[in-house]
Amino acid sequence: MISKVKDVGERLYESSFMSTIFYSDLETGKLLETFHNPYTGQKRPVQQPNLARIKHTHGLTGVVSEVRARAGSGAVTRRDEIGPAWVINDDVWCNGDVVVKAEKPNDLDMTIHVNDWSTYHGSISEVSDPDVLSASATHTFNDINTFNHPWIGMQGVTANSVSRGFGRKSRSVEEIPPTWRGFMADQYPEVLADINGAIEG
Repeated sequence: MISKVKDVGERLYESSFMSTIFYSDLETGKLLETFHNPYTGQKRPVQQPNLARIKHTHGLTGVVSEVRARAGSGAVTRRDEIGPAWVINDDVWCNGDVVVKAEKPNDLDMTIHVNDWSTYHGSISEVSDPDVLSASATHTFNDINTFNHPWIGMQGVTANSVSRGFGRKSRSVEEIPPTWRGFMADQYPEVLADINGAIEG
């Protein structure tokens, strides 16, 4: 995820970001082309996620937004929340959670739950310094979701997916891990060549 942030009002800011996810083979490091579903025994073609461009307005407690269901789809509720934060000495940890519930009808013919939970860590002295426009931070991520991508082939199967990740804020594209940059160069070379233009869309 690469983002740009700007103030848009009293204690309001807008984030514009571009996000790409790559499903890769842990042994070969190459992009996955097929997925062996252990629940159903099926061999499924992998659909790599599309490049996403998203813009949000944030307040003190999270995203200020309204989510509407697509025509013919069930009700969708979404919570984007920031906090609480814990400060111990110079350490500060802050939660940032996204919780989504999508009712039937939908592509999976089941109620879909998404729990994307993030924890950010930084220095409270740096975060509190008005001269620091972008404080350093680490990011720990966990999600516990229903299987919410039709290509996996979990329609009618009651099960959840669990994933986790970790990283830190990068100041430039060159600081981003080389695996991601390699996939970008292969899949989206024009985007990698003009990241600022890609974020603005």
